[in-house]
Amino acid sequence: MDLTKLWLIGVGCLGFLASCDKVLDYSPDPPKPPKEESAYPVDRMITDKKGRNIDVKITGKGPDSITFLRKSDGKRFEYLIENLSVKDKAFVEGLPRNLKEKMVRPTPPYLASREKELTELNEQVERLKAKIQRASTEFRERTLKSELNRIIPRVEQLTDQIEAYKRQNPEP
Repeated sequence: MDLTKLWLIGVGCLGFLASCDKVLDYSPDPPKPPKEESAYPVDRMITDKKGRNIDVKITGKGPDSITFLRKSDGKRFEYLIENLSVKDKAFVEGLPRNLKEKMVRPTPPYLASREKELTELNEQVERLKAKIQRASTEFRERTLKSELNRIIPRVEQLTDQIEAYKRQNPEP
């Protein structure tokens, strides 16, 4: 055999080997792919486009959003991936999609604003009740009770609005 034929056979074998991108494993128990669920939860300090940071525990990923628990208070959120920093977008894109995780719908702005106001008013009511118990004069006590009586109707109104909205817009 001449050298040219040997060289051509060698090049052909190398080309064939280079085209093989998968090594076949004939062992009795082939390796299993990692479970996607094992990727969650993920602890991470995420940053949005504006540079604001939040310490979270990522619990799932949908097609265009992630769900996470805010570590400071344990509240659950769904956040659009497009609003993350470039670095965090790349990180999140590498996470598997969690199909078992029920993605939480964002709270509608109408409901969120009323719930926020209700929370603030309830905190104010508790502070006023504590001040009434510590009031040093009868005049001060009456003043505080008057302020409390001014707030209570708004608390009731907000509670009614929230309940009515939830009745008219049940979650799927």
